[in-house]
Amino acid sequence: MSNDFMIQRPVPSKTQAVPWENISLIVPITSKLSSTVSAFIKIIIYEGSIWPGHGTKIVDYSGWITFAPYQTHNVFTWHLTVEGTIDRRDVGVEVYVNNKLNTSAEFDDVFFVEAEPVPDLKVLAFEILGEKAGGSIAFNPPPIDFEGHYIKGTVVNLTALVNPGFAFIKWRGEVDNPLSTSLYNTVTMSENRLVKAEFGLVEVEKFWPLEVDITPAEGGYVTTSPPPADITNYFTDGTIGKFLEDTRVQVTAHPNAGYEFLKWSDEIQGGVSYNPTEWVSGVMDEHKAVKAHFREVEIPPECAIDADCPIGYVCQNGVCVLEKPPPDDEEPPEKKEFPWLPVALIGGGALVAIVATRPKKTKS
Repeated sequence: MSNDFMIQRPVPSKTQAVPWENISLIVPITSKLSSTVSAFIKIIIYEGSIWPGHGTKIVDYSGWITFAPYQTHNVFTWHLTVEGTIDRRDVGVEVYVNNKLNTSAEFDDVFFVEAEPVPDLKVLAFEILGEKAGGSIAFNPPPIDFEGHYIKGTVVNLTALVNPGFAFIKWRGEVDNPLSTSLYNTVTMSENRLVKAEFGLVEVEKFWPLEVDITPAEGGYVTTSPPPADITNYFTDGTIGKFLEDTRVQVTAHPNAGYEFLKWSDEIQGGVSYNPTEWVSGVMDEHKAVKAHFREVEIPPECAIDADCPIGYVCQNGVCVLEKPPPDDEEPPEKKEFPWLPVALIGGGALVAIVATRPKKTKS
């Protein structure tokens, strides 16, 4: 072995590390040769030993570096630490030239890897109260094992999952928000925790039908507020929709083209109503029926001039519309009268004078 290189002690990015932590190593190496040389560098990490030498090899890193005469290179590498049987780490460095070992060195206790701490684990358990078949509890994140262990301090998100026909009552046990009726809660695993969720049976809700009749059937359709629970909110003649018991229902009539709304009848508030929107009488506590009445609207005739329209109508935009009377506060235009008045007879002829008169306004 020629020892043509000087190897200095490796410098770690940190001297104390934990398992699975990245650290870097810088190894200064100087060539003592007067010519340029290409060298193969190997950096070897061992477990340390309380005895002379090193313990078990963990890993090695290698690569080629070209040295100019008397040049120093800071050889750099990354190392992902692992837990070993002993915490100290020794580093060996070997320099090869022409495939032969030229220089080597070993350095004790370059850095230390602490044993991975044993986590403080807490157990999370669940219990269903009330109706056992009422539901279950979902949790996130999941435990680290099948025994329900969580690392101490973990916050677990809880969700109450309700089965059909049941209702969630409240949270009980060691949750962060005890007695909450929300479906969502949390539990902080500072200690072993027992979470309880209470479920109950849903009271059966009763629905009553509302029947809507329309006359004529093609005259329009009806909508309700609130909408029916079982069908689309669009009632044609004979449609039946269901509403929750004790609900007040409002109906609205919508005429189709060529029709206008006339009135409501049957079980409508007041018996008969001429308002397009009206209440069904009382609340939904039995089968009820209402009828919407529509009538056809006369379609105005088409026209080109006023003469094409009936008396009292004028032609506007190609159709006959009712002629609008003058506003109440505007007087009609004055009419001029030109009476013929005989004045005198001259030479066997008649002399006639034209006298224009304006009728006087009468006071109302």
